[in-house]
Amino acid sequence: FAIGDGRHGSFGLATFLNFHDGTYNNDGIIRINTDTYPDLQFTDFTLPTGYQLVPTGSRPLVIRSLSTVTIAGQIVCSGGVGGDIGSALIPSGGAARCGGSMGGRAGTALLNATAGSQSTSNPSVAGGGAGTSQGDGDGGGGGAGMDQSAPGPSVGINGGITAGGGGIAGLGGTDSSFATEGGGAGGGGGSAFTDGSDPAGASTGAGGGAGGGSVYLYSVGDMIVAGTISADGGAGGGGLAPAKGGGGGGGGGGSILMYSAGTITINGITTAVGGIGGTSPGGDGGVGGSGRTWVIDDDSVPTLGAMNSLEPLGILPTWGQVNYQVGTFTVVTKTVDLDNSQPLFLGASVSS
Repeated sequence: FAIGDGRHGSFGLATFLNFHDGTYNNDGIIRINTDTYPDLQFTDFTLPTGYQLVPTGSRPLVIRSLSTVTIAGQIVCSGGVGGDIGSALIPSGGAARCGGSMGGRAGTALLNATAGSQSTSNPSVAGGGAGTSQGDGDGGGGGAGMDQSAPGPSVGINGGITAGGGGIAGLGGTDSSFATEGGGAGGGGGSAFTDGSDPAGASTGAGGGAGGGSVYLYSVGDMIVAGTISADGGAGGGGLAPAKGGGGGGGGGGSILMYSAGTITINGITTAVGGIGGTSPGGDGGVGGSGRTWVIDDDSVPTLGAMNSLEPLGILPTWGQVNYQVGTFTVVTKTVDLDNSQPLFLGASVSS
């Protein structure tokens, strides 16, 4: 795997403002634009306790380190939540982050709900279908996640008297290569303006949750995760009675990849799960599919804390399993100073 050349120097408490996007508000939130920095190449990387790295931009978060990676704070690459019923004239879908996909727009009296966007990096990872507006609104479908072995996306449902088709869930990911990809987004919920027998329940639908983004972490030295890395799908929006618009579908979970030539220790939380569907008297949105995490270190047996059971680990090496890739490859060697060298002590002059 590529470790970069350290061109961006050291990342830590004394240097993070060199990469912050916009004005820093002394709130502990570090915003790095991934369109400006699509491939961060540090000499070392430390995210301190009490700080959040919340990327902006449309591309995945890629961090390479010539030495160690220490995450004591939080890396947030989860998709945004969908707008609730009545939260706006046209409730929008959740905003995408770190290469994820935008949630579907809610249905209104004049506009049909839209399906969730497919994964921006793999078109085969579909977004959830839109809820319809037949009578009471139908919920949007959940977006597809990247882990086919974990629970997949579900369809939206209709909770009213008049039957109507719920949103169609996104298809599961089919890509088995070693590359991270964002999840599909949840579909928007259908409106409830066509049911003339219940004017009190007339309402827009809710927005779908965005698909989770992608995080790449590479280090020559050890990698320690004592904080949190999240690439979850966003939750779909919802609503309360008397509104009978449909809930938004949840976004699919994204991907987290951690490669280290040293030892990876995860005592914190890494999570890339699907977002929940929004609930509404008109119909609930479907749940997003689960994401995946790849963790590979020097002995292929990373140290995982108990809290990591919250995260589906999509591809982890086990005894008897061989992961391989076919094709033509170029091997490039590079000398790396791990700061282990010491000066030779020759002597000293002593004076009173």
